[in-house]
Amino acid sequence: MAHRGIYIEDDDKNIYVVQSLFSQEGFEIVPLPQLPQNIDELYPLILQEDADFLLIDHQLNKKVSYTGYDALQEIRRHDSTIYAVLLTTFKVEDFKEEFGLYDLEVNKAQLNDDDKLSEISEKIHRACVRATDADALANAKESRKFAEDSLKILREIHQKVSKVP
Repeated sequence: MAHRGIYIEDDDKNIYVVQSLFSQEGFEIVPLPQLPQNIDELYPLILQEDADFLLIDHQLNKKVSYTGYDALQEIRRHDSTIYAVLLTTFKVEDFKEEFGLYDLEVNKAQLNDDDKLSEISEKIHRACVRATDADALANAKESRKFAEDSLKILREIHQKVSKVP
C-alpha cells in the first residue's frame, strides 16, 4: 500500500510535477482541493484527507495570505506527530531557524536529482512506517489493558457467583 501525502501548494504546475515524481517513488500525493482563505480551516481539511505525511510549499502567496510555515504552525497546534516536509526554492540552510518545525526541508531543485529524490522518499517512507508501528503498538497496549481489565471483572464475577448457594 502506498503512503499517502497531502500537498499544500498554490501552483497547479508544481502539483502535477511533484505528484509525478513521488508516484514513481511509490507515494500517492493528493493536493488539497482548495486552500482555505482562513488558516483556521486548514486542519479539518487535512483530517478529511487522512494523510500519512505532508508536503508543504513555503510560498503560498498566489492564493492565500499565509505561508507554508504558517500552515504548518496551525497544523502542529492540533497534531504534533504527522511528518511534514517543506518544499521551497530558497536555500534551506538560510532558513533553518524558521523551518525548524519541519521534519525535513527540501529545495525543490533536489527533486530533479534521482538519488536525492530516492533519499528523500526513503526518509518519508521510514517516518510513515515508524508512525504506523507506533500506532500498532499503542493499539496493542490498549487491547492488552482491555483484556486484563475484562479478565479482572470476570474473576470478580466468578468469585461472587461461586459464593452463591
